Amino acid sequence: MNKRLQKQNSYIPILTTPAGGCLTLANWQETGVQTVCLQLHILLLKPGVSLLNSLPNLKTYYGWQGTIVLDARLSPANNEGVYTILSPYDGSRVRIERRQLVSLIITLHPDIVLLPDDFDVQFLSSAPKSILPLIPPHEVYSISRDNSVYYVQYQPEMSFTNVLNQLKQYGKKVVYLAGDFALTELAPLAEYHLKIISDMPAKQALAGEVYSEGGLLEIHHIGMAHQHITIEKHCACPTCQQKLTRAYLHHLFLHTPLLCQRFLIQHNVYYYQHALQKNIRITNTE
Repeated sequence: MNKRLQKQNSYIPILTTPAGGCLTLANWQETGVQTVCLQLHILLLKPGVSLLNSLPNLKTYYGWQGTIVLDARLSPANNEGVYTILSPYDGSRVRIERRQLVSLIITLHPDIVLLPDDFDVQFLSSAPKSILPLIPPHEVYSISRDNSVYYVQYQPEMSFTNVLNQLKQYGKKVVYLAGDFALTELAPLAEYHLKIISDMPAKQALAGEVYSEGGLLEIHHIGMAHQHITIEKHCACPTCQQKLTRAYLHHLFLHTPLLCQRFLIQHNVYYYQHALQKNIRITNTE
């Protein structure tokens, strides 16, 4: 079965963020992640357009053998069809024309590509059929009449109720949903067939916030210093399976934060994914 059409809910981490870059590919695989997301605007800044165009494909460069989602949602192009990316590091600008973007996507050959809102999917008519292009909020690529893939982008100003109402119209279809959702929001979301693209679990772990059945724990809090139990008793994530206690992780976070953050990210990613798959009961995360 085409992995893009599998109806088991799954979480897709973003590897090109500061939090996403904390784990090795092996670390991500240990959490059970099968699909990852890479942001094109980051790749255009580093390693840059020239190197990207010289690659045989994105998997060869990145080394990930699972499914790759390329997030190519660039800011709208100008009247000449040129997209501009502003570097947060030195203020420099990278410009890429729409036809160059099309060529680059074909060269990188991701499994799935999220396209800019102003992009006409027909520009990719010459792309291999193995590349699945998605533009919100419409169905733009139909595998068959009964197996369509959709994409919904959650905006911070949208209410959660509005998101659920949008999802209802897709019924039992597979939906790629981009956005940050709290752990308590996963139960109603889990009623749909979702692939959630988010940086939230890793970003919260980076700040020392970890998931548990009883709530969101702040591992850096002094109260954790004497809790000689794992983050979550029945959790099968790599961190809890190593019997790393809250007290030990508290000590690590204060004295060896980079090492600790890797353990916390692995826990959060595993926990988030299994909550989305209804394998974990969430009572409260406030």
